[in-house]
Amino acid sequence: MEKSLYCEQCKRNYKSYQSLWNHRKRFHAQNDSIMPQNDSPVLQNDSILTQNDSKIICRYCDKTYSRTNNLHRHYKTCKLKLAEDIKKQKQEIENIQLRKDNEELRKMVEDLLKMKMNMIDSHNKK
Repeated sequence: MEKSLYCEQCKRNYKSYQSLWNHRKRFHAQNDSIMPQNDSPVLQNDSILTQNDSKIICRYCDKTYSRTNNLHRHYKTCKLKLAEDIKKQKQEIENIQLRKDNEELRKMVEDLLKMKMNMIDSHNKK
């Protein structure tokens, strides 16, 4: 009788450790925690897993998938995820611009202080 190994996340059986390891690396690389033991949904990374129906739900648009690789493929075209990603990128750009503006203001203030100190020094020398 051949020994059988199983994936704790999706309950699939494998004949070798290598097959199981390859499966986990390919399909569960971003989802290393064990599936919940009850029927309540649990947030895991970018999806929700439920034990009773073994469905993986997109947290952006609520589409369901039976395999994590299908969910990750879906993320490439999910309009709601793309919209959120664009919003995050715009915010990052704004933050970068604010940091640059703050740096320029800081340099201007330093220059003004130096000018003021030079004026005070030249006035004191008279």
